[in-house]
Amino acid sequence: MSKRLTLERSKTQMLKNLNRFVSRYRIVVSNLPPNYDDNALRRVCVRTVGSPAVVTECRVMRDLRAPMGRDGKQPSKGYGFVMFTRHEDALACLRKLNNNPDVFDKNNRPIVSFSIEDRTALNARKKRLEKSIANNPLANQDKEQENTRKNRKRKHNSAPDESYMKKGRFDKNKKENTSNRQNRFGNQNNEQYELRKSKQQNRFGKKNNYNAETNVGKFVRRPMDDVEYAGLSAKEGSQHKMRSNHKLKAQADIHRQNVKQEKKVNKRSQRLKMAARERIKQPKQKINKNKIGKRNKKRKF
Repeated sequence: MSKRLTLERSKTQMLKNLNRFVSRYRIVVSNLPPNYDDNALRRVCVRTVGSPAVVTECRVMRDLRAPMGRDGKQPSKGYGFVMFTRHEDALACLRKLNNNPDVFDKNNRPIVSFSIEDRTALNARKKRLEKSIANNPLANQDKEQENTRKNRKRKHNSAPDESYMKKGRFDKNKKENTSNRQNRFGNQNNEQYELRKSKQQNRFGKKNNYNAETNVGKFVRRPMDDVEYAGLSAKEGSQHKMRSNHKLKAQADIHRQNVKQEKKVNKRSQRLKMAARERIKQPKQKINKNKIGKRNKKRKF
């Protein structure tokens, strides 16, 4: 749980930068075992989602500064990135893998979330690729070959481009549409529209019900075999809330001051106890050792 909270705090800090955004096709799998490599992670992701899913990139991040092991590879950092061609596949992988005890083991469960991308880095990569294509003399021949194969059935699955902002329109509510129709066309046209709508529902009732069940949102479709592990349902008012870094620092400072004060009080009390146990030595009284005084006392006048 502490790992999840630290990851969420780092994500909230990263998203304060306006150039950062949450990817729809790329996911991060954290808390990986040290023996997992790219192929093992790819196999797990494809197995959980199913056969139609296409993984374009699967990479386990490794510590390049550390010395190489027996297999000739650097040790893994414990997390990796997986890129899908469709958002539905990425979402299905997240739902089935996240916090699933059957993937690794009960003590180490995968922490899966959508990755945070940097738009400036993606734009720079895109410009670099365009420049290399422009300087490549064989690029025009490849384009001509693609134009000749327009009617081929199998298409090349490439990674989706997220380097620019997609402006999408939000779907309006049905209530707003009905109110606008009443204002425009009057009550008579509205009655005719409702009759047509009721006829269509009677004809295609089954299809509409199926779409209502499967279509979750504008970009997401619920898969048919959505019976497997899909995470735990969250409760309202859960106490695991994200706190800001400023509040956490202030709380840490107050805790540090309280601990310091308690240590001072404990030291003082220990000193007093040690002093009470030991015998208090009183200073010796001063003796008058003046020889002249002694002589005067001995003399008798």
